[in-house]
Amino acid sequence: MVIKPIVEWRSPLFKYVFLGLFLPLSGVYGLAALVRRMAFRRFVRPCRVRVPVIGVGSLSVGGSGKTPVVQFLAEELVRRGIRPGVVSSGYGKTSPGVTVVSDGQRLLADVRESGDEAYMMASEFLEKGMAVPVVAGSDRAAASEELVHRFDIQTMLLDDGFQYLRLRQDHVVIVQDFVELGYAQVPLPVGRLREFPSARSHADVVLTTKVPESHEAGPGSSGLRYVPLWIERATDRLTYDVEVLRGKTVFAFAGLGHHAAFLRQLEHLCAEHGARLGGYSEFQDHHWYRASDVEPVCAKLKKTAPGSSIVLTTPKDAVKISTEWLHPFTDSLYLIRSAIRPIGPTVWLDELIARSLAAGRTAHH
Repeated sequence: MVIKPIVEWRSPLFKYVFLGLFLPLSGVYGLAALVRRMAFRRFVRPCRVRVPVIGVGSLSVGGSGKTPVVQFLAEELVRRGIRPGVVSSGYGKTSPGVTVVSDGQRLLADVRESGDEAYMMASEFLEKGMAVPVVAGSDRAAASEELVHRFDIQTMLLDDGFQYLRLRQDHVVIVQDFVELGYAQVPLPVGRLREFPSARSHADVVLTTKVPESHEAGPGSSGLRYVPLWIERATDRLTYDVEVLRGKTVFAFAGLGHHAAFLRQLEHLCAEHGARLGGYSEFQDHHWYRASDVEPVCAKLKKTAPGSSIVLTTPKDAVKISTEWLHPFTDSLYLIRSAIRPIGPTVWLDELIARSLAAGRTAHH
């Protein structure tokens, strides 16, 4: 069962009954987060590293698109001739302490040792020919020291850094899911927020992610749109135009922090390309899959004609799936490859990179 905040519950009756009961707890949760942030600012001296740090985080509990934005910023930095490195929390990783996932030339740890998001980022950087080292560790201050000590980087990107106050962040980016804007903006357990909405004032940039094609970012706001580029077969990494979905039944599954946005993307993708969404299975964020998790998907595939159906998941989920579990349907598992496209002017991006470079020159001297 996937545990969700009350604002995501489907039953209106249960939603509004429990919303009234637990709203005081949301106030207590938000107040505790506020006191924590104030205490850190007043009594704790954050660690510093010798390169500028761009922290990418979110007010919500997950699924807002932090990691894809980190990848997008890393690509933009590389494109402009800047050498970035990435620090991830490595959530769920089995190796203790700090793990060097990639040195920018090769992978140095597997997905279990790295954590799914760190491994996915490192793999995709290498596939694109980007020499971006990735280091993971729950002690991100120690992981940051390891990164800057071992690698010649000019800027560091900190994934999920907004609530990590032990490390000095020169520039703070908050991402918020477009779908989340329709929810009550309150902390857990009623809402999806880890802090009161007023905490956005601590960010330099607030980005709305996963903005649908039917909407714009809005005056005075910045947005990012995810554009599906192709689908990729998990067994051999062969890529296919999204049009290959036409006429097929799509079964999908994912382990995400927020399923509503991905489900909406799937529905739009199927409608646009003449496919039918036959089912969607939800798993908890960072779920480590077992063979039994994919058995229901195989059972659905057996009921369809050969070649008439396809299984879709995300890159983060695909790195944790053994294709042997889908035998004899190993050629049916695909992942969606998407690109991030900024909506409207990218002044925020230009300023972020310019300020990062300026901070880097100051630190160097």
